[in-house]
Amino acid sequence: MTRRAFASARPAPAPAKIGHKQAVRVTIVGHVCIDENIGDDSSVTRVPGSPAVYMVSEFEQLSYVVAAVVAPYGDDFVEIAPETPLLGTPAAAPTLLYRNLFVDGHRLQECRHTEGADAVPLTEATTDQLADSDIVIVAPLLDTFSGDYIEQIFAATSAGALRVLVPQGYFRRVGADHRISQVEFADYAHVLPFFDLVVFSDEDCVDALARASEWSAEFAQTRIVVTQNERGATLFVGGVAHPVAATPVETADSVVTIGAGDVFSAHLALASFASATRPSATRASTARASATRASTSRESAPRASAAPASLTARDLLAAVSHANAAAGRFLETEQLRVTPEQARLSA
Repeated sequence: MTRRAFASARPAPAPAKIGHKQAVRVTIVGHVCIDENIGDDSSVTRVPGSPAVYMVSEFEQLSYVVAAVVAPYGDDFVEIAPETPLLGTPAAAPTLLYRNLFVDGHRLQECRHTEGADAVPLTEATTDQLADSDIVIVAPLLDTFSGDYIEQIFAATSAGALRVLVPQGYFRRVGADHRISQVEFADYAHVLPFFDLVVFSDEDCVDALARASEWSAEFAQTRIVVTQNERGATLFVGGVAHPVAATPVETADSVVTIGAGDVFSAHLALASFASATRPSATRASTARASATRASTSRESAPRASAAPASLTARDLLAAVSHANAAAGRFLETEQLRVTPEQARLSA
């Protein structure tokens, strides 16, 4: 499978101008990795991977978005993805490596080089980046981002930024045999209240829809979306489920599905931010009412996000539909990219 061109480990560029307005500035705090993909047909490829990589690649296709990544990485990652907009310098340890094996359409994973997966300490450069961001997406691949680290991230983030969590890593544990197993999201009560949107797959944990419903009811200001492959996605607002259908896309090899969920998350974040910042008397009154409730409720203490409080369920449903369409287009494009000749690369 060939991938798009990725951008260099370099400081994030200054915001571009679109007309009289600055571009949307996005910061992704997470992990990057090297994906070694073994397809249904035994083809092997090594490509840059992780939600952060797929999302920033998607953002770079959009002229109005300026994106940067805060993540641990080594020189081996720079060698295969020299254009990724990573803040900071390479670490001595090698980059996380994920081996994805596809058997009858199901993915089995191994993870190596976990010693380099600790959360990146926040520097003056990263805190400045966070302070200037319109959207902050936290996307760990392993459970190495503590609740305290999340608190540090948002202490540096502006009050009006949209905060999105892609919690895949919190559901994972790497064993001594390098195999990945599902675990409970143990620190969810500490982490979730910091976020406006949480997006995860129904493959990430057992009873994903039930968990999302429970968490959405417990943290009413946090909207949760569960992606469900060909079944689309379900949005949860205040514990109430809102299913959104998607048009199935046929794929010849399961490898092409890698990254579709991350593309979904990227477009969901952009569409939600656009809705939250679009002028509307109804949205403004909703935001004021939400802010009033927050100022009198101890339960909302971790939250400082202002603009997303105005998002309605209707806004979010439209955003989910938009994200479903974007993920479908991604799958169709990747299907065209993958030919037998392109896929058969040696590791």
